[in-house]
Parts: sequence; C-alpha cells; structure tokens
Amino acid sequence: MFVINNLPHTADIRVRIDADSREEIFTGGLHHLNNVLQENACSGEEQKWSVVQPLQLKSFDLSSLFIEFLSEVLTLSYTERVLYCKLEIKVLGQMEIECKLYGKPVGRFNEDVKAVTYHEADIICDEAGKWHTNLILDI
Repeated sequence: MFVINNLPHTADIRVRIDADSREEIFTGGLHHLNNVLQENACSGEEQKWSVVQPLQLKSFDLSSLFIEFLSEVLTLSYTERVLYCKLEIKVLGQMEIECKLYGKPVGRFNEDVKAVTYHEADIICDEAGKWHTNLILDI
C-alpha cells in the first residue's frame, strides 16, 4: 500500500510517497501523475483497458529511473491522448524497469503538467523496510 501526502510548494505540485515496496513507489507516482492530469479518472471499479503500452527503460540509479519512467508516461499520455491507469511491472531493478501500462483514451486533460522534476526525488528505504520519495510536478 502506498500513501501520498501533499506538501506545500509555491509553483509546482509536490507530494511525498510512502510505500511498502519499490514497485509501490512507481505505482504511487503513476497514480499521482494521473490524478493531476485528470482528477479521479482512474479510480473506481476495475476497468477494461483499451490501450496497452509496453515500456522498457534503463537509467543509472533507481531515483533517476523513477523520474524517467514518469516522464515517459507523461510524454505518452500527451502524444497518444491516453490516461495510463494501471501498471503491471515485470522487472524492476536498481537501474531498469520492464512493464506494461494499461489505459484509456481521453479527450483532454484538466491540468497541464510540464515536467516531472528530479528535485528531491531520492528514493530511500528506511530501517523498517519502508520506501519513501518526494515527487514534484512542474505545472
């Protein structure tokens, strides 16, 4: 289970994601991005997704991989006009992710997200085995 807490920020949307696993950090980030693009569009009952997008990325560490993953999802969302609501992770290592995104077409987004920033995006695992990161979206 992941928890997202809003953190005040002057020009961006800033949240803290707390999760039980690395996979849930990525799922929580995707959930938050979608909720900013179109509030509550992915919530509710399980849907049949009309769009399936495979995705493979490599980066130099887990925190960069997280930001590059969300940046790629944001780009795909805008270019394909799709809200990707479900994440199925096949491989998630320190430097790579292989997954499928499931989504639905949307006419427009309610908010314009310009970028997913690297600022404060260090993913850490605490002594209790809980995972944490901050996520800042430039709007």
